[in-house]
Amino acid sequence: MYEKIDRKSTMEIREGLQKAVTEYAKKNGLDIHFGNASFSANDINFKVNAKISGALSQKESIAEVMIKQKNLKKSIIYNGDKLTLVEFSSRSWKRPWVVSKNGKLWKYSAEFVLKNFKK
Repeated sequence: MYEKIDRKSTMEIREGLQKAVTEYAKKNGLDIHFGNASFSANDINFKVNAKISGALSQKESIAEVMIKQKNLKKSIIYNGDKLTLVEFSSRSWKRPWVVSKNGKLWKYSAEFVLKNFKK
């Protein structure tokens, strides 16, 4: 039983909710994730993301469309590193592309991607 809601209790509640929902999600072929939270002394609001297991996220789907539309390669070798286009964010006008490089995610400009990922 919680007397008040603070940072510690918010983290505990998030972990408990995630555990409780995981079983339901597996039964129904879903991926459910509890994200950011805002709280006051009496309540918490969580961002919840649910998608069909194995389905692409919205940014990943948009990236696939943009790759086909711009006639780009999905992966290239650049300075000895394998770069793979992962996501596209239309709201990020300076660096809209998210690229996987050696297991880490990096943001790149449209100019870089169009120049180096051309087929």
